[in-house]
This record gives sequence, C-alpha cells and structure tokens, in this order.
Amino acid sequence: MKEKKFSLKTYSIPGVIIIILMVVGIYYLINNISAQSGIEKIKSSYLNACGEAPIGELVDNYMTNVKWEEKKSDKGYNVYNVTGNIMYDGEKSRALIQFARDEDNIIVKAFEINKIEKSNSTYAALVNEMCNASKKITIPDVKNMTEDDALEALYRAGFNGTYEYQYDDSDDIAFGKIIKTKPEAGKIVKANSTIILYKSTNSVIKNIDMTVEIDKNGTATITEKWTASPKEGTEGWHPYSGLDNMEIKLISASMDEKKYEIVENWNENASLQDKAYKAGLYPNDSEGYDIVFGISEYGKHEYKITYTITNFVRNLIDSDVTYFTLLPYNFSSETNFKIKIKSYYDFDDGLTYRIRNKYDIKSYVKKGSLYIESKSGLKTNEYITVLIKYPKDTYTTTVKETESYADYNQWFDMVIDD
Repeated sequence: MKEKKFSLKTYSIPGVIIIILMVVGIYYLINNISAQSGIEKIKSSYLNACGEAPIGELVDNYMTNVKWEEKKSDKGYNVYNVTGNIMYDGEKSRALIQFARDEDNIIVKAFEINKIEKSNSTYAALVNEMCNASKKITIPDVKNMTEDDALEALYRAGFNGTYEYQYDDSDDIAFGKIIKTKPEAGKIVKANSTIILYKSTNSVIKNIDMTVEIDKNGTATITEKWTASPKEGTEGWHPYSGLDNMEIKLISASMDEKKYEIVENWNENASLQDKAYKAGLYPNDSEGYDIVFGISEYGKHEYKITYTITNFVRNLIDSDVTYFTLLPYNFSSETNFKIKIKSYYDFDDGLTYRIRNKYDIKSYVKKGSLYIESKSGLKTNEYITVLIKYPKDTYTTTVKETESYADYNQWFDMVIDD
C-alpha cells in the first residue's frame, strides 16, 4: 500500500497580495452596501411636517452640491448626515441635517448652518421652505384673462414662485390680456417654478424709425415713422418729460401719406372719429408733453410725425453736450427701432457718446451719423437715453451752463434703473 503524502500548498507573494485585496474589497463592498441601504431608507422616508415628497426629494429640490454619509455616533448608533448649499440670510451657506432611525421613525438629531447649531424654529422654517420647493401644481388656463385675474388664478392653484411677462401678437386677444403661459396650461410643475405670462400686444407699434437732425443752433428736428396695426384705442402718443429750457413744436403728421390737421387743444377723451386725421401736443404730469395723433383707422398703417425740440444741445464750460431720453419708460412693447442722429457736420469714429438703456442694442457711427438699433423688441420697462459730447462751441445754443462734461458723465452714472 502506497503511503499518501500531504504537502502544504505554497503561494507566491503576488498571489497573497491579490487575496488580501479581494478580502479588503469585499469588506468595503459589504459596508458600502450597508451604508447605502441605511441612507436609501432615510431618503425614501417622509418627514411628519411635510408629506409632499420623501426626504431625498426634498433635499434635492432645495439644496445644491448635496452629499450624504453614514457615521457612528458617540453612543454607537448610526446617524445619517446630509450636507448641501442653501441661501441663508441672503448668502450662500452650507447646511447640515443629521438624521437617525428609531425603529420606524425618523429623528432629526442635529441641524447646522455653516457649522453653527441652529434652533428648532430655524429648522422648522427650513423644512417649510423645502416642502414648498417640492409642491406641485397644475397650471390653470388663464387665456384671455387680465394680468390681475391670471395671477389670482395661479395663486389659487398653489403657485408660489416667480413670474415674468413677455409679449406676442394676437388677432383675437385684446391688448394687455394673457395669450398663453409657459409652461402651458395643464402642465404639472413645481409650485415655486418661474412662469412666463404672454401678454397680447394687439395694438402695439411694430417698428419705429427715428431720425434726429441737429442744426447749428442746437435745435433738433425729429422725424418718426411708425408701422402699427391697431385694433382698438383712439390715439398714438410719444411722451417727453423734463423738457427743461426746451420747447417742442409739432410740424406735421400723417397716416399712409394722408396729412393730419395740427390742433392746438387736444382732447384726450374725444372719440376715434373726432381724433381721426388730427395731431397735437398734450401736457403731461412730468413737466413735458405727449405728441399725440389719431389712430384714424384700425388695421396696418404707417404713421409719420415731425417735430422740433430747441436746446437739444447745451453749452458747457469745456464742451457741448446732448443729454436726452429719446425713448422713455412705458412707451411700447415688442417694438423694434432704429435711431439715426446726425448734425450739420459729420460725426467721426472718435465721437464720444454713451447710451443708457435696457435694450439689447447695437450702436455705431457710419457715414457721419450715429446709429442706435434694437436687436430684439423692446419691453415696456425699457428706454433709450443718450449722452453725446461735442467739441466746445460747436453749437450756438442759448443754454449755457457752468457744469463740465465730467459732471454730466457723473450724473449719467448716478441714475438708478427702476
């Protein structure tokens, strides 16, 4: 009978290393699965104070740069920390919420902002904001509603976010009423979403071409051509305010080349028929005048008005200057425009000028004139103000001031947009 021989199997050093790595990897995999399991249970649980969404969704909807981790407390039980960026007192901050599990209950063990422990009331306020950020609503149909009625309908539906206006043409929705929303009616969105309300432009001016010609005396002759398709209302107008030491005079007006009668006393309450083919000046509440003209007929037309403004240029101690608002606030909506400013002499590329505006515009000097053009339709809260510097005594205007161009430049910067 042959003797059985037993030998101890030997392993090379690389083989031993591989085995060790496998054991370590399995250990970490098991622990990671365990941690993930605990964290996932927290994420899928609900807070008593908010049943809108599970904790994980609440956190993701409110915090950014979120990080979850599982740890052992000093007493040996598991805690689950979630950290993320939030806005607190108007500043970007880092928040930490520590959860623990007590059988089937979720317990909040700690709450910190920027590593400073916060009170229960602060935590309750945070949970309320997180809950609001996760609420969802169905957008109501607000077509053909006024602005106020549309907002009331949204708030009744649970909307608590932000809204903004855009403008669009409509053949069947009256001017200023709501055409549609974005997202559209019937869509389910978060209650704190941003919703765009599209208002009908209906009778809006589609396009304005304005030419400003400045003579040696500093008087501007301004010609405006409006392309418009009014469907309601009785008059069009261009308001000017703060005409300090300036006089405005209406020279002519027309619609589709049919001349208007210039009237001295404009009656803003007159009917469409009574205002037809008439134009005039109407004093406004801003120490200025509205240039007004009758719509005359509904439909697409081209209106043209020409007027003069004296002292469009002022003499300063070191230069001459134009500081003037050509298109004011609340003038029109979704209107494209092109402004050409020229003088008795040619401007060159070295012309010093500034434009204060809220438009998406482009400006340039070409063939002796300054051009200002819109890249997209203007909104009602937008405007165009120009500050142009000319060599001293270029114009023989009657307004002579003791200020310098630097003073005007400073005033230009001091104006705060509404």
